[in-house]
Amino acid sequence: VYRVQIGAFAKPIPQNLYKEFNPVSGEKIEGTNITRYMAGFFNNSVSVVEARRDIRALGYSDAFIVAYCDGEKIGFGEARKREANGSCVPKGTNELMMEVATKTATKLGLPTTREVPEVSEFSYNEAPGAVKAEVIEMIQGLFFTVQIGVFNRPISSEVIYNLDEITTVRLPNGLIRYNTGLYNSVKDALPRRTEALSRGIVGAFVVAYYQGERISLSKANKLLSELGTAILQSELEKEKEVEEEIIVEESSVISPARTDTVTLQNIQSNKENERENMHRIQIVTKKQFEEFPRDVLNRYNAEGAFFYDEKDKYVKSIIYDDPDDLPRLWNFKNDIDTVYIPLSATQDFESKIISVNIEGGIIPGDLMDWLLRFGNYREISETDNGLRLMNNPKIYSDEDVLVHEELVDLKDLIVYNDDVNSFDHVIESLIKVCKHDNLQAEQCTWLVHYKGKCQVKRGEYSELEPQCTALLDLGITAEIE
Repeated sequence: VYRVQIGAFAKPIPQNLYKEFNPVSGEKIEGTNITRYMAGFFNNSVSVVEARRDIRALGYSDAFIVAYCDGEKIGFGEARKREANGSCVPKGTNELMMEVATKTATKLGLPTTREVPEVSEFSYNEAPGAVKAEVIEMIQGLFFTVQIGVFNRPISSEVIYNLDEITTVRLPNGLIRYNTGLYNSVKDALPRRTEALSRGIVGAFVVAYYQGERISLSKANKLLSELGTAILQSELEKEKEVEEEIIVEESSVISPARTDTVTLQNIQSNKENERENMHRIQIVTKKQFEEFPRDVLNRYNAEGAFFYDEKDKYVKSIIYDDPDDLPRLWNFKNDIDTVYIPLSATQDFESKIISVNIEGGIIPGDLMDWLLRFGNYREISETDNGLRLMNNPKIYSDEDVLVHEELVDLKDLIVYNDDVNSFDHVIESLIKVCKHDNLQAEQCTWLVHYKGKCQVKRGEYSELEPQCTALLDLGITAEIE
């Protein structure tokens, strides 16, 4: 530890004598009545020399450096030698400040440690200003709900347009899923989804949970058909109410012991790592930047891929398919928000796609500067000859990428409802023909059933035509628009 001595006195000095410095402390010289006063705490010789120069410039021309190693006072030259050869390891800034605080507390007779009360891992919803919510991890029954967003911290009710019956689940990366309503079926949950969309929630959709974990809608319906309604959360709550009433009655009246029992088969459902293809996710800064924020981009791009959108003045990440893929920006969590983008919003436009191959594996500085200003999503991948740079990599597949700029005319593949095909047949057909995953196929099938039709695929006509023909061959009504 290095310090700068600025004075030594035999008599007490006024408290404001060294008001220019912080922190300042006094140390009694052993065997004398003299107290020496020192300023600052430094963990390297360079910073303490600069501090001494600044102190002398204030008029304290006799200020000099004092060094300590493991509590032993040593000469400045010896301290520099030990610092250089590693025989005396400098303390970090936080460690120095903690040592100062501990010594100060000891002198004042204050406790140096305080027992921190244990906090439940599910108490994150109790943050000041957070909307009242029930944690799904504590709900064991089966229920359907409407997911309305994923956020990087607890939010207020205004953020979710004052929707009620809120439940939450915390993801392994710290993000929090927010849902509204607890229902016994998808059909019961659809009006709440419509309400959420009408209030301004973007990308609300129906999901299912069982034993604190999200499961697919088809798995939820299968569990209901196999185990019955007894596994529904609403039924478990009724059973609990009955048990509580029995306990109250038994406290005042002696009644015969109950002999009826309800046996529930415990189905262990693995948490399925399913991609939510009905929407995509993006990180956006809360603050707008009137000028190009080079320093901000440099910090954020150390963790992920970000760009500056000159249209609305925000810094944004590329668009991700799953919240688990988002960059870990713990140091900037108070400066950013997680935004949901409907799948249709990333597809319903004509776009120019650029692919650039860079030899040598190094991006020139002027090109990198342009990339940071370029208001599109990008991806850089390594090739055999160097690097490949693409914009819009999350929206289009490699088959859509054109080396030269070309306008892409996109069409929609629409599937219509009928009274012939079963849910399972439509789901299996979408997975087989359109390459949907299970969750996306289920969502589309439910929309077809309740809305009469659904856009199941978007792309060029040459890509959609064979898929439309295959669906028609399977007996499903479909057309290209």
